[in-house]
Amino acid sequence: MEIVRGAQAEFARGNFWVPEIFDPSVRVVWLPTWAQASETVGLDGMARVMKDWMQSWEQVTSVAERVIDAGDQVVVIAEWRGRGRSSGVFSTLRYGTVWTLRDGKVTSIITHTDPAEALKVVGLEE
Repeated sequence: MEIVRGAQAEFARGNFWVPEIFDPSVRVVWLPTWAQASETVGLDGMARVMKDWMQSWEQVTSVAERVIDAGDQVVVIAEWRGRGRSSGVFSTLRYGTVWTLRDGKVTSIITHTDPAEALKVVGLEE
């Protein structure tokens, strides 16, 4: 829980690069709106998607509403917030993620457009 809480604190400050918490072969399933690739494996793939995504935005944060212990997984319900670099339009997106950890490292993050789906995956209800 503390690893995920620490990452969420960084995301809320706009720092989305905390590679020390991730397993080198971390698997990320991205939201369709975030990436051309639906899934990446490894830190390089994750960095590439984040860099590409962030080029279109400024003042980007992700603020966790809830961080839920689900045994060997952690569910995060969060809201992404950012201003379009070209348009100047401020946008938000509420989403859910399921984080899996092993030996103190994040091995996967699966992102869901509906936070209730993230809860359902681990057997919880909203």
